[in-house]
Amino acid sequence: KQLDAKLINYGTFFQIQAPEKELYLDFICNVLGVKSFDALMKRSNKVSFDGCYNLNVAPLEDIIKSKKLAGQDKDLAVLPILERTLKVKNEKDKRAKHKKSKV
Repeated sequence: KQLDAKLINYGTFFQIQAPEKELYLDFICNVLGVKSFDALMKRSNKVSFDGCYNLNVAPLEDIIKSKKLAGQDKDLAVLPILERTLKVKNEKDKRAKHKKSKV
């Protein structure tokens, strides 16, 4: 309500839309390439908003795998960006781990 957002049901997923705030959140009920929701939850990243709201976000690896399996033009279009983001994240994690092991 505070965002003046709308919840849209597309059948296989839901989306929260707040165009004035440039906010679009997708909630997918059936993720291609994911066999177990419990396993996905264990791999998920916990994100906190203002320390009050917590959200589990699927790992980028799982998102990339799912988009490849979906094979839709819109999914394939974002793959290079997601793959580059994953590469940068992995390099950053590797540097942080290396730095930590030197301490």
